Amino acid sequence: MVCLTDTQMSTIKHENVNPFVGICIVAPNVALLTLYAHKGCLRDVLQNINIKLNADFLHSFVIDIASVSSFLICVVYTVAHN
Repeated sequence: MVCLTDTQMSTIKHENVNPFVGICIVAPNVALLTLYAHKGCLRDVLQNINIKLNADFLHSFVIDIASVSSFLICVVYTVAHN
C-alpha cells in the first residue's frame, strides 16, 4: 500500500479523477474533501437502473477506466520510488 501526502494528492490531475481539495483529520470528522460530483459517485451511476448504459457509453467507460488506471499506476510508482 502506498500512502500519499496531501501535497502529493493535490498534484494528481487527470480528467477522470475527482480532484483532491483537502483533508479533515479532527476526530470524529476524519474525511477527504473532493469536488462535488453532481451525478454522484461511480457506484451510484452504475447501480442506478434508471441510467441506461448503451454499448458506446460502456466502450468509452472502459477506455476511461484503463486510461486513469494506467495514469494512477504511474503516479504511485513515481511517488513510491522518490
